[in-house]
Amino acid sequence: MKKQQGGLQKRKALVGYAFIAPWLIGFGIFCLFPVVYSLMFSFSEIQDPTTFSFKMVGLQNYMDAFLVDTEFLPNFLQSVGDTLINMVLILFFSFFIAIIINRKIRFRSFFRVVFFLPVILGTGFILDQILGENLQEQSINVVRDLLFSEEVVRAVPAEFLEMVQELLNRITVVLWNSGVQILLFLTGLQGISSSIYEAARVDAAGEWEQFWLITLPLMSPMILLTIVYTLVAGFTNSSNVVLEYILEIAFEKNQLELSSAMGWIYFLFIILFVSLTFLFMRKPIDRASNR
Repeated sequence: MKKQQGGLQKRKALVGYAFIAPWLIGFGIFCLFPVVYSLMFSFSEIQDPTTFSFKMVGLQNYMDAFLVDTEFLPNFLQSVGDTLINMVLILFFSFFIAIIINRKIRFRSFFRVVFFLPVILGTGFILDQILGENLQEQSINVVRDLLFSEEVVRAVPAEFLEMVQELLNRITVVLWNSGVQILLFLTGLQGISSSIYEAARVDAAGEWEQFWLITLPLMSPMILLTIVYTLVAGFTNSSNVVLEYILEIAFEKNQLELSSAMGWIYFLFIILFVSLTFLFMRKPIDRASNR
């Protein structure tokens, strides 16, 4: 029996490797060489840009990123703060919408398409080039122009307008980036057996008790997946201020060594933060798996 289970696990592992093989091959061909060189640049000083000859300087570039450069740390903190705030709002909103559209309501398929539509329309480099700017930014500008006429701008204090505009911008970002999360949560909700809820209703459990004792614990693996996806998507978004600054340092100021160090600092922070998220969610997931 154990041999059969071991053979089944090996076959499943081989299927998994087969699915990720195209990505591994593509990474080895197109990404491995630049990654290795960027790591080398982060510990070196380029002496000849034409041949990329360099000498090792240790942690000097990493120290310069924090102690010499005056813009990297503020941009880094702003990027982290914005990503975390957006992640919390997106998770709450997408979970709430997924619960609603998982119920038997009229036009349920229509609402699913509407919430997922920004994912289709707002992705892709070609679409950004056709529109001339990011589609999400255009949505923010449209909302601002509709609500803030010239008369309103003159009558309302500037501080209040800035606060309202920041709130509207945040809401637009959340609405625009919740499509995949809603789909993930909806998949998880549909994977919970209806017999569990029927047994809970027989025991006189209300909607609130069912949510806290059944839905939320059993959704913990999908919550972890959604958190990781949202974090990675936010940290690697093309409009991320720290990524824009790293590109500016690299290709406008031609400081490849410093930009490489900044990039690796940012990358290591993302890995550390995602790892801590896994550790934090491990106990809820273990409890859910033992139910």
